[in-house]
Amino acid sequence: MRHISSDEFRRFFLYLFALSTVVLVRSYAPLHLIPLVFPSGKQLFFVLAIPEFEAPTKEMRKAVPQMIELKRHTANCSQAAALVAAILGGSATLLGEALASDTIVEPARSPMIPGMAAVKIQSMKQGAYGCTISGAGPTAVAVTDDESKTEAIGASMVLGFRKHGNLRAGYSVHKLSKDGAKVVESLDF
Repeated sequence: MRHISSDEFRRFFLYLFALSTVVLVRSYAPLHLIPLVFPSGKQLFFVLAIPEFEAPTKEMRKAVPQMIELKRHTANCSQAAALVAAILGGSATLLGEALASDTIVEPARSPMIPGMAAVKIQSMKQGAYGCTISGAGPTAVAVTDDESKTEAIGASMVLGFRKHGNLRAGYSVHKLSKDGAKVVESLDF
């Protein structure tokens, strides 16, 4: 495992997002990244709905409780383990269920994103296995293994933001890359 600088770290994650590759960040200091390989012969699609809404990371971080009950912490650790198991085992269903089962961060941030609760429900009605807030938000991400459902999932997410949050939104579909994670020395932005 190669350790990389903070500037390389930023470029690396921008590249990973473009590839939709899954990487476990074991630690930040020193940075230790572990690529997680989804089994060949299986597909995974991420549908991202991006509302026209400002959700400053600093404010979104403040919403997360500083102290949590052991029961909630244990539940979230179980879901994190389920995410890894789902990726390595090729289970889109388990991956979606684990993504949608956050008991700490999403419940605190979701009310700050107008329409987010409806987006989650609507995406799953259209065939997503799970939906959650991507990063600090306001982007929502849903997961499926059925490419034929991605357009309906994306449209339902956009509609959820519009009807229940009074927000304009767009969506994009990203197929999980089978090439794996790569460290990029330089990217032009």
